[in-house]
Amino acid sequence: MEVKLQSKTIEEIFHEIEEKLDEKTEKVHLSIRPSTAVLVHILSKAPNIKEISIPPSLHKAVPSKVKAALEKVGVDLVAECKMPGRPKRRDPKPVIELLKKGFSAKQISKILGIPVSTVYYYKNKAGV
Repeated sequence: MEVKLQSKTIEEIFHEIEEKLDEKTEKVHLSIRPSTAVLVHILSKAPNIKEISIPPSLHKAVPSKVKAALEKVGVDLVAECKMPGRPKRRDPKPVIELLKKGFSAKQISKILGIPVSTVYYYKNKAGV
């Protein structure tokens, strides 16, 4: 059984662990960087756990000692994106082309029907 723990604070994570985990739990996905206390609590509530997954950005921040300790007890710590962000809806190419032609951000906003802030975002990202 796989469980997603999506709380943003340690206290809420502890509460979720108490409610959702049991002996049948084999996989857990955390939305926060796992502290030692959280990992110990997970292992005590779900002794048969095989895998803990966290977002890739948080995986880099987990100390190697923690990764090694989990490996010793037979638990894999995996970087996995279970809750991706909102998909991109716009193609920046038309914005960049109009910027290169000399149009202002307000003009591009009206032409393409997008917010001015989006135009500035693409402008800054492209370095135009």
